[in-house]
Amino acid sequence: MIEAVLFDFGGTLADQGIFLSSARDSAIKAILKFYNRQRNLIPELRKQYHKISKKVWIKHQKTSPRLKERKAREELFYRLIVQIGEVPHPEAIKEAFHGLVEGAVNSNCIYPNTPIVLNTLRDRYHLAIVSNGLAAYTWDCLKYNGLLSFFSVKIISEETGLEKPDPKVFWRALEKLKVDSSKAIMVGNMLWEDILGAKSAGIRSIWINNNEPQRKVTVHPDFKITEIGEVIEVIAESENLPPLCFQQGVKRI
Repeated sequence: MIEAVLFDFGGTLADQGIFLSSARDSAIKAILKFYNRQRNLIPELRKQYHKISKKVWIKHQKTSPRLKERKAREELFYRLIVQIGEVPHPEAIKEAFHGLVEGAVNSNCIYPNTPIVLNTLRDRYHLAIVSNGLAAYTWDCLKYNGLLSFFSVKIISEETGLEKPDPKVFWRALEKLKVDSSKAIMVGNMLWEDILGAKSAGIRSIWINNNEPQRKVTVHPDFKITEIGEVIEVIAESENLPPLCFQQGVKRI
């Protein structure tokens, strides 16, 4: 019997490509505005953003989860400012952060079926969100779209100092939910963070295979689907219940 459903955020409830692109552009515009520079620099700064991002993420891989996202972003913005020939200023980096969050929040990134799924499940199950990343744009994006209140428990690496696939992240969510791992199921799009992490914590899993690049890992989810809307049918099937909402094809592994 399932009592709780845990969700990842980016790539699961929201289109990660859309909100990251919007956040990136908004941060770049904030930097250019601060230094009173022309927007014709945006295309080149987009290229530099991706190039620098890869380097800073590698550099900060071993940084504490509580600081990793913020430290990496700070260095990214610092280097972008240097790229346009300006002297990095703390206020400019602060404005870039504000732009990042604003861009993510206003990106219209929530998948159309996400509200339907959450609204359908909320009366029968406890819902939690378990995410790696920056708290500001995750919580603000969910709040802006009227979805934050669906979750009785909210866990994110920046606030907890833990990150998926560490099973402690999942156990913390279950402890707050007061639900045993055998009575929970995790929904996510990343095999390494979501599926391996859930399995390590003794939690069943639903993998959303949305063609996201994956780290090499041997792990077998309990269910495989292609988009968030299919979660309802999977849970109904696993509980021997009639479908709770619309029908979609589900592939069991």
